[in-house]
Amino acid sequence: MFVLGEPIISISKAGNEFKVCTKSRVLRARRLIGTIPLRTMLSLCGFDDAPQLTSVELASLFFSFKGDRGFDHSILYNFTLSGRWKRLTMFSDYYGAADGREYFCVEVNMRISGDEINQLADDFTTITHNVGLFRGECRLEGYQTTRNAYPVYTTGASEAARRAIAKLRDFGIEALGRQGGFDYLPSAWATTIVVQNALSTKS
Repeated sequence: MFVLGEPIISISKAGNEFKVCTKSRVLRARRLIGTIPLRTMLSLCGFDDAPQLTSVELASLFFSFKGDRGFDHSILYNFTLSGRWKRLTMFSDYYGAADGREYFCVEVNMRISGDEINQLADDFTTITHNVGLFRGECRLEGYQTTRNAYPVYTTGASEAARRAIAKLRDFGIEALGRQGGFDYLPSAWATTIVVQNALSTKS
């Protein structure tokens, strides 16, 4: 069963069974995997000493385009010192154009919560146009913001996250992933190394 868009009020445990209370129902399970931010999960479980772990918000900008984009690859990273955007994905390469227009997503790390979306979009189109990309009509169609998208490893953050994960583990919850495990894999190469190491321990 999948339940979407239903805020969790609290998480408790009786014996080997978890009780997850939402605004409209009570869900019971013997196994609970946490992928939401550690501080949120600890608070839901009634732990008041949750660590102050910092995360970065991510803005996903959705563009459509008609003209000469200036490159052939489906994914493009920004490794320059200019521009706020970090990566774009050409979804129309996979699914085909729509009404003669290509469409893609641009990811931008937000410096502060509530960064102006139009400013982020203007920054992207200006920077790319200046280096010969997206010569034509590039139009912002919409956006989505993701809170707690990437953990920030400030001084002491890794140790604080380790203690928080251990506390949840003692409670019976498996905390995993970028938010739940405060575990950011910054590249495909790093991901490959982690997977290889995990597989080697099982052989």
